[in-house]
Amino acid sequence: MSESATQQHAEAHDYTQTYMAIWGALFVLTIAEVAAAIYMRGAIMVISLVGMAALKAYLVARIYMHLKWEPRKLAAIAAAPVLFLGIFAVFVVLEARSMTDISIHTEGARAEVARLLEGAAGASTEAAPAGDTGAADAVPVDESGTAAE
Repeated sequence: MSESATQQHAEAHDYTQTYMAIWGALFVLTIAEVAAAIYMRGAIMVISLVGMAALKAYLVARIYMHLKWEPRKLAAIAAAPVLFLGIFAVFVVLEARSMTDISIHTEGARAEVARLLEGAAGASTEAAPAGDTGAADAVPVDESGTAAE
């Protein structure tokens, strides 16, 4: 549409309700994404998150970026990246299928995180500068190599 035709179209309609409805839908989709990230696992989580993100992108482009009122050619050009989203989604799903079901919400995962953190802490103490003996944390050791009480 020409600029004047777009202005006339916008002046003829009040889009406040439309914008508020889309805002509400985006808000609900964001809450659903957070819930999916917390309660779902594996490929189903990834598929649902990518699907909700695609729906949100569509709503933003269609309404807030005014593609709904643009010529079809421009809308087709703007929609071309959806092809790349589809390709990306296929690779994400393939990767998600090989993911182990580790979550920070399980006891095994907490133990794994604690082990990794201890390893990182151990690596940082090994790399302490020369002369730093760490005397504040030192435990006396007797000749047999066991900690003295």
